[in-house]
Amino acid sequence: MTGKRHTLTRRSCSMRAIARFPWTALLILWFAGAAFSQTSVNIHAIQANLPNSPYLGQPVSTEGIVTAVLADGFYIENSSSTPTCTDPTVLNCWDTLVSTSEGIYVFTGTAPDPAYATVGNLVSVTGTVTISNTSADTAAQGTEIQVNTTPTRVDAITYPLPATVPSSALAQAVTGVFGQWLEFEGMRINVSSLTTTSSTSGTVAQPLS
Repeated sequence: MTGKRHTLTRRSCSMRAIARFPWTALLILWFAGAAFSQTSVNIHAIQANLPNSPYLGQPVSTEGIVTAVLADGFYIENSSSTPTCTDPTVLNCWDTLVSTSEGIYVFTGTAPDPAYATVGNLVSVTGTVTISNTSADTAAQGTEIQVNTTPTRVDAITYPLPATVPSSALAQAVTGVFGQWLEFEGMRINVSSLTTTSSTSGTVAQPLS
């Protein structure tokens, strides 16, 4: 409406007013839908080409098994017991590429609700793919999903945790470059021991559930 007053006393004027309204309404609905739409995609598709996810800055929906709960979010990972899949829209299954991670951190900002964020739950999350970390070094930041709606538990089943990445796989990763383990970001790994060669001038202390 332009603010002008119209008195629909003639049939021709009435028909024009009625004809215009549906098109306006459809355009409003289309723009609203475009603004809030998100892509349903597998975790490993989000975690491809790290540290520059192809979905960086975009809204996405995905599913995964909760593997750890922290103070401001939780980790989810694809089930390792499901058949391998190559379709990025098929959720909760591993692919055959060693270069893509099967896990990701879900940032909630506050302590997540145990109703969904409990280890072994299969959850559905919707949010924006971002890179976030307290480190000032952008190369040290991690990919995560910042939720914009409350995550939900998919069903009442408690699922077995995905298989851990063995130390042998870590040893085979490309060495000598920063980020050589990005392909395992957010995944459960099995490391029998670690040896540090210099201090990192920092600590990470997060209680696990």
